[in-house]
Amino acid sequence: MGAVGRLQLAPALALRAELDDHFYSFSGTAFTTPPDYSLGVVAGNYHSSPQHDLVVSLGLAVTPLGRGKSAP
Repeated sequence: MGAVGRLQLAPALALRAELDDHFYSFSGTAFTTPPDYSLGVVAGNYHSSPQHDLVVSLGLAVTPLGRGKSAP
């Protein structure tokens, strides 16, 4: 899920901002070797609680000279 915005700063210059919410959780089977477990490898199932990562991206767009809007 996300949102994007663009702000025209000048005829050849724009600022772009993006906000994303990455929602995820992990589950599966793991094989570990705990240091206090003398018999070797331990297998088990695991599941993490849901997590959110908010990601903010900013960008600057520059239009090369001669490619923007022409003057009236």
